[in-house]
Amino acid sequence: MAERDYALRVAKRSDNQEQWNEYRRLKNFTNRKIKSAEALHYKNLIESAENPKVLWRSLNSVIGSNKQEGSPFQVHDGKRLVSEPKSSATKFNKFFAAIGSKVAGGLNPVSKTHGRNMKQ
Repeated sequence: MAERDYALRVAKRSDNQEQWNEYRRLKNFTNRKIKSAEALHYKNLIESAENPKVLWRSLNSVIGSNKQEGSPFQVHDGKRLVSEPKSSATKFNKFFAAIGSKVAGGLNPVSKTHGRNMKQ
């Protein structure tokens, strides 16, 4: 990596195409070595796992965890923001339980003979 970094400094100073080509060659070589070492490390990590629990613990430490602390969202109830999971669930439940009657109450009644009164 030091050689690659030195080649970059030389290429910037000289603005010579050959120097830039040398830097790119060293950069690509370094990147290949890093990726190869990383792949070998992960392979060894997986192969050395004694059981599934150890394997998943190792994998999660590498890739990170998507676990979020607390509630992932907040619900506004008209007065305040609610972020507790149980309160949020209650707000959603009340909303969706009441939506049918609210929609039905806003509709005009339809007569049972609506088809008979149409002009032909």
